[in-house]
Amino acid sequence: MKHGMRWLGALAAFAGAVSAGAGCRHAPANPEGPAIPQGIVERVFAADPPPPGVAVPALPPTSDPTAMLSRCVKAYGAQETLYYQSEADVTVVLNKTPQQVHQSILIKLDRPGGQGMLAIKDPIKGTQLSTADARYVVDYEGATNRYIRRARQGSFRELLDHLDRLYPQLLSPITFLRVGSLAFEPGSARAEPESEVRGKPAFVVRVNLSASYLREFATRAFQKPLEPASREVTLWLDPATGLLLKSSLNLSWTGRVQNQAGTTVLFNPSVSGTETTARFVPNPRFGAEEFRFLPPEKAREVPVESRRQALPR
Repeated sequence: MKHGMRWLGALAAFAGAVSAGAGCRHAPANPEGPAIPQGIVERVFAADPPPPGVAVPALPPTSDPTAMLSRCVKAYGAQETLYYQSEADVTVVLNKTPQQVHQSILIKLDRPGGQGMLAIKDPIKGTQLSTADARYVVDYEGATNRYIRRARQGSFRELLDHLDRLYPQLLSPITFLRVGSLAFEPGSARAEPESEVRGKPAFVVRVNLSASYLREFATRAFQKPLEPASREVTLWLDPATGLLLKSSLNLSWTGRVQNQAGTTVLFNPSVSGTETTARFVPNPRFGAEEFRFLPPEKAREVPVESRRQALPR
């Protein structure tokens, strides 16, 4: 199935568990953590963020939750470049058994340069990383310390589609750039009492994701268009800019997925949890080597003829 997946920010363990159970070729989870050098984790997550560029403009106050959602989508869509880092705590139920996971997520996008990076740090599966510079797209899996390198082809939009296939998105800057307001059910936005996130004022919006969007997501994540049951998410947005400060969700689908032997590996899946934006840099000035992949020690590149078997998509 999938190399990994993200909800709001990320949830690689969700799709990883589905892949393993369904009999897909996927690296096994390592309960003791990734057995690889930590250099790539340190380089990607511990590096200082790039300097900011043009700030997101502050807009006049509004009490309209639909207008705030539109403000959020437009704020991310207007970014020529962006740096987004978040922390997620999620509970997933794939086949009646809950699984809890904490993940760190990092997204870097350079629209004019057609470059991008998405990284997930997970205590069970290790680091998963996809990065694209002007020459190559590289998909790296920490559990096996292996990577695939492909010659760069296609547009920036196709790069976003590639990231979304490997790590299916629910709500993230990549979602806002790919589908915008189509993720939300029209007319379902409700304003909640104002709140704060890390000392910042927040406009709170409760809204349903559209059924068509969640069916499409299920097709990418589960390889089957399961019917959505619960569709509600809550967004804490910066009142002036619309930028995402925090998210929570409670989503579920009805249906089952079976492996090739006919064994049910997924039944009425659900996901709930929260994600908090740890750092956002508007229109950052990325360095020339920002998206270049530097393999960790002893990392192995998968030969072209072995790609289908080595790192499933």
